[in-house]
Amino acid sequence: GDRYSRKLLIGFGILVWSVFTLAGSFANSYGFLLAMRSLVGIGEASYGTIAPTIIADMFPKKTRLRMLSIFYLATPSGGALGYMIGSTIARSLNCWKWALRVTPGFGVICALLSIFLIEDPTRGESDANEAFKDETTNVRGEIGIRALINDIRHIFRCKSFLWSTLGFSAMTFVIGALAQWGPAYIVWASGVVKGVSANGKSLGYTQEEASLGFGGLAVATGITGVIVGSEWAKRWGKTNPQADALVCAIGGLTCAPFVFFLLVFADIYLPAIWIFGVIGETLLMLLWAPVSAILLYVIVPEKRALAEAIQILFIHLLGDAFSPFIIGKMADTLRGGRVPNRELTTTGQMRKEYTALQYSLYMCPFLAVVGAACFFVCSFYLQKDGEAAIRQRPVQVLTESGSADTSPLVRENEGEIST
Repeated sequence: GDRYSRKLLIGFGILVWSVFTLAGSFANSYGFLLAMRSLVGIGEASYGTIAPTIIADMFPKKTRLRMLSIFYLATPSGGALGYMIGSTIARSLNCWKWALRVTPGFGVICALLSIFLIEDPTRGESDANEAFKDETTNVRGEIGIRALINDIRHIFRCKSFLWSTLGFSAMTFVIGALAQWGPAYIVWASGVVKGVSANGKSLGYTQEEASLGFGGLAVATGITGVIVGSEWAKRWGKTNPQADALVCAIGGLTCAPFVFFLLVFADIYLPAIWIFGVIGETLLMLLWAPVSAILLYVIVPEKRALAEAIQILFIHLLGDAFSPFIIGKMADTLRGGRVPNRELTTTGQMRKEYTALQYSLYMCPFLAVVGAACFFVCSFYLQKDGEAAIRQRPVQVLTESGSADTSPLVRENEGEIST
């Protein structure tokens, strides 16, 4: 994405995603399904790393955050709609495979629209217009393994990038754990509160009802959190250059008690799930646009796609790739083994299942606080790293022969000189 046509890479990534999503619906073994879902991730990651860099080059810093917030509305709302639509389709057609056969057609349409309608702006264009007035950058990353290694070293030397990535990873752990186990927790909590019938059936929510309710909550809180977080950071940023990191930190710190209260009071007062869930999830989602904006202004344009890729790798590797497994493994250990099926016939059995999952999910508010601490540390380096990125941006100027010469611009305290 730092070296070749970005819109073609986006279109290709969406096609890869669509093809292997559809292929996964024909799985007849766990191994085949795992392979197809892994290949889906390749297509998804290629899109996720490149699209924000195009937005960054289309809009200057003063409007970029708002445009990113619109883009990142797709993450919480799309994921939550997947829960709702997928569970509805699977239940209606009595087959989970059809849930994977709905979206590939839309993916193909999006791929074609990306290839033929997306404008691929000059790398660093909006930064040049903002920081250097009449000069225009037109830079690409250098080709070769040595250049790639140098780019990685440069990215990891940026402290704002490191701390924001660690904070984002902790928050993603929480998001992934709640997304996976939230519906199950609602099922067990409602079963404990409402009990079981004479024939041994739970009187609480079914898995489908819990998925639909949790999905609706995630859509509403995701949209609200992304909009509020981006607007708050944008307005606060006019007076405080650390605003993006601080909004992320405050979101993580304030969401932790509400997630904790949700876990504590769910079996005492069932509506507590929805009350504390709405507040906690909204605060958790404040970070989506600001954390992306941080990366885009502390990393120079010709390294942004690589930085996006590294960040996405780490937030999943340290976050939601393993958080569902870790929480599930802890719950299995606490209850003394796996439950063979979800049809628990007594309130006591439901209580045991609920308590094991409750204690395991207590890790979430703790990691939300850890993530907040990382963003607070990030805020101390943010202004310095942003100014360093401006100094390192190449500017294209014409040499005496009329050819384009791309050189780094060095800013001095009393003026600007190009070297």
